[in-house]
Amino acid sequence: MEQKRYDAFISYRHQPLDMAIAEQIQKLLEAYRPPRSLKNLKKDRIRRVFRDTTELPDSGDLGESLNQALASSDYLIVILSPELKQSKWCMQEIRTFKERHGNRCDHILPVLVRGKPEESIPDLLHTETRTVTDPDGVEREVEVEIEPLCCNVAADTLGQSKKKARTEFLRLAAPILGCGYDDLYRRNLRRARRRALAASLSAFTLISAVLAVVSVFAYKTYIADQNVRSNLVDVYIRNGANCIGLAEIRFWFAFACSFIIVIEDVIFSIERTVQKCSRSLVQHDTTLVYFVWRKFFWLTILVNRIKRFALQGKFLEFRLLETQDLSPCI
Repeated sequence: MEQKRYDAFISYRHQPLDMAIAEQIQKLLEAYRPPRSLKNLKKDRIRRVFRDTTELPDSGDLGESLNQALASSDYLIVILSPELKQSKWCMQEIRTFKERHGNRCDHILPVLVRGKPEESIPDLLHTETRTVTDPDGVEREVEVEIEPLCCNVAADTLGQSKKKARTEFLRLAAPILGCGYDDLYRRNLRRARRRALAASLSAFTLISAVLAVVSVFAYKTYIADQNVRSNLVDVYIRNGANCIGLAEIRFWFAFACSFIIVIEDVIFSIERTVQKCSRSLVQHDTTLVYFVWRKFFWLTILVNRIKRFALQGKFLEFRLLETQDLSPCI
């Protein structure tokens, strides 16, 4: 079998829609890699697709270059539209390709971009020459009518047509690779699902790793915060206990001071009474006066000692306030 230079030749009119779809189909076919599960293919991939704006040289005989490209192409992809029949060049390319392939259409792949099939498919694609055998065993060639199947990417806008072409191009790739469209479509769909699943698993793994790192960091932060809170609680408990002890000390000092004030008032009253009594008793019994004054003297000493103790206790309280951190008690 003759080795072809191009896997396919794209024939199209140089109109914006036709050119855009032809360019996209060329890129999709050349970038496509069939699933590895497909066996017994004619070729492992579609390597080169001819499109005149990318394959022809800037100078030279354009007609001769197109003829050479047609002769070196295995398949012909025709971009169909209602105006295709008016294009002399497109009709000549279809005619030339049919002549080089035994006047058959099995290697011609139509792509409908606009209009309806019955108004866009030229008559050249409705007939082909086939070899039949008569009842007498004589083989002869006859013209038969066929109904070509086309890849339909027609839509209201160019964007919608390109979106349809991203899946419909498999109808073109299947015969070029040498497999059935249904088999290629199902295997391609399974591969797409496997890739989507792998991507989802990768994303899940990445998210899980990020969440694990964040969780560890959050746990360590929580533990550190709990330690700080526990230490603060201990400090507040200690300071609270100190505050309770000092409050009790203040209470008893206040009680002692109040008691001393009362005692001083009582002693002052007793002293005045004794002085008055002593004037009247000094003439009668000096021994009694001495006894009273002696008891009063010891009572005065006792009160002075209590006052000195209270003053020392007050000084001790001030020292405790200076040496301890009692901010929570304020």
